[in-house]
Amino acid sequence: MSESGLDYHGERRSKFGLPCPHCFPQATLNEEGDSEVDHGVEDKYINLFDFPKFGGFTNLSKLQSYNTRDLSFPWFADVVYTLKTPIPHRYNSVYNFVLESRRVQDAVQKVAAERNQSVKSIRKEAIKCLAKMRASLSRFICRICGYVLFKVFRRVMKKLLINPSQLMKLKKAEDTGIPIVYLPLHRSHLDYLLITWTVWHFGLRLPHIASGDNLNLSGFGWLLRATGAFFIHRSLNPQDSSNKNEIYRAVLNSYMVEVIKAGMPMEFFLEGTRSRFGKTLLPKNGLISNIIEAVEEGIIPDVYLVPVSYSYDNIVEGIFHEELMGIRKEKESVWGIFRGILKGFGKKEKCGTVTINFGSPCRLKDYLSSLRTALTDDSSTFTVNLDYSANPHSYRELLPWHDNVTSMRTLIRAVGYHVVFEAHQQKPITVSSVISMLLLCQRKQTTLNVFIEDMNSLCKDICNQGYEIVGWNSEADQQKIFEEAISHFRHSVTISRENDNGSEEVWIQIPQEHYFVIDLCYRKNEAIAPFALLSVISMVFDANMGYTEDGEVDMEDTVFKCLTLCNILQVEVIFCRPCEDLKDKITNILKNVLRSMDNGYLEVNGHVLSFDLSFYGNILRPFLQTLFIVVKYFVEHQKPNPKDRREIDFIRRFLLEKSKNRDPTIFSESYNSDSVYNSIKLLRMKKIVAEDRLELIDLGHAEHVVRLLEKYIREPKF
Repeated sequence: MSESGLDYHGERRSKFGLPCPHCFPQATLNEEGDSEVDHGVEDKYINLFDFPKFGGFTNLSKLQSYNTRDLSFPWFADVVYTLKTPIPHRYNSVYNFVLESRRVQDAVQKVAAERNQSVKSIRKEAIKCLAKMRASLSRFICRICGYVLFKVFRRVMKKLLINPSQLMKLKKAEDTGIPIVYLPLHRSHLDYLLITWTVWHFGLRLPHIASGDNLNLSGFGWLLRATGAFFIHRSLNPQDSSNKNEIYRAVLNSYMVEVIKAGMPMEFFLEGTRSRFGKTLLPKNGLISNIIEAVEEGIIPDVYLVPVSYSYDNIVEGIFHEELMGIRKEKESVWGIFRGILKGFGKKEKCGTVTINFGSPCRLKDYLSSLRTALTDDSSTFTVNLDYSANPHSYRELLPWHDNVTSMRTLIRAVGYHVVFEAHQQKPITVSSVISMLLLCQRKQTTLNVFIEDMNSLCKDICNQGYEIVGWNSEADQQKIFEEAISHFRHSVTISRENDNGSEEVWIQIPQEHYFVIDLCYRKNEAIAPFALLSVISMVFDANMGYTEDGEVDMEDTVFKCLTLCNILQVEVIFCRPCEDLKDKITNILKNVLRSMDNGYLEVNGHVLSFDLSFYGNILRPFLQTLFIVVKYFVEHQKPNPKDRREIDFIRRFLLEKSKNRDPTIFSESYNSDSVYNSIKLLRMKKIVAEDRLELIDLGHAEHVVRLLEKYIREPKF
């Protein structure tokens, strides 16, 4: 046990990270029943920074414990380790294959005819696109970076925890000859480096990484290319009249396909961008649609999809406070990113403990077969909404670029949602997130001793639901666990000896300042997975809805109201896999809740929970509150403001106005740019606000939404 109280090297306790039991039932059984340990590898976490101490993964079986903190560093350990750790694979150029591909040649011919220009001149455009895009992976540069990153990561992180048994599964998958596509969630700019650096330690092929072209600036492009980055536009030109977009699409599609055909792995972020508010984003399916199409057409035999998730105590570049509060941000650039990371170097180990979780590799063909069946077997099934308009000017979101057939669009989205949901569920939760959830959902001043007891109880609840909390153990010293966790965001919590009753005890509560509440909410949002559906059910009960005149619960009506809230929250939370029936999931939890409440307690999935329903309702309530104030604003201001040329202009003005006159019954974290943006997105999906401008187009529907939300947005007072 570590001195801090946190035990980072115990058995992995999460029930997530296995193949989906609905889509891959046989694979799940095989993994759960497989008691063999590959090369002496255990299902525990180990600090990757300590690999030079004992010679790397080939010597894992010789370790007496995965707690390698007290092992000594040999002289020049990092240098020796870097030299001895090979990069054995070749990374051949696919340049000519891309230009000679049928898709690029057809696009060149088509555009040349439409513009009445020579094929040669259009081909030059394709060559220029490819030159700006392609990676140029250098094993020599990667080896140097491998050594340098030991120094960089040890400066900004306390530990980098990985589970070697997960990496051994990836090695088995790679040995089949089927390429791997890594699909990580995105929290920090360090995410770009972590997968490449981690798989290097295990002798796996280094991936090609899709990166925004904003990073291909200021002389750093060559270095990123040499470590596997290829650069894509973040948006299309909506005024394109010369078909340059068509050439670019063809080159990008062919480049991705040819890299994978060559047996090289690939990595891109399905969320499309870093999460601004700590929670998992809905998938942007533009890039994965290329791979799905190639597999469907037999151009690529198959790929393994691997969901990846990260947990940070702190992200090195800091939380997007100003942006979330509606303050204009600086335009992102490589130098800005570099300055942000350098700023993170100011405080040693700023990121705290970072954990990487790799899900089980599953074959895309199996995904497609299973999801195609799930989507066609029963059209009445309630699941995630896969039928919505995409942003036509975003490469990350546009899908498919080549096919308007609804069934194909739905299938592509189903794969994206499934992978993001798996990554979201397997993500380890930090104690910092648990503390933040406790503060924001209790919303009261309490003694520190009682708070720590509640923290312990909430950690138990989360673990009992099958999730994992990084380093937490019920038998550890909870005071020490609290002290280590709170050290990462002490500035965002009010701890004092002052109390209205004049007590001399130490008290803890959320601060008054909006800035610090936003910080807490970012952390809380990373821990919503265990209680998302329970939060919806709790809000329905808090509103005293779903009851008959006799005081009995009307099950059908209650389930309907829960489904309605899930529909309203669809842009904020993914509640289930596309292969699952959301109605069945709600019904099962509801039956648990009702049965246990009759006996005077609250139980879900066979485990008694420690808090009342209003606590769990407060987990998702802020999202409804944001939607309420946004819809109400549109109802009260039906004439659009001419200053709101873009969404961001509206959001900044809206938050500035509200900052001067906030509703005290609305949680202050509800006033944030991320939730306002998602509210506008939902209103457009519901055809309440115009698609091309910020104007109300369905007053009756908007007023209905206001009346509906009024029942749920107020925290119940007992």
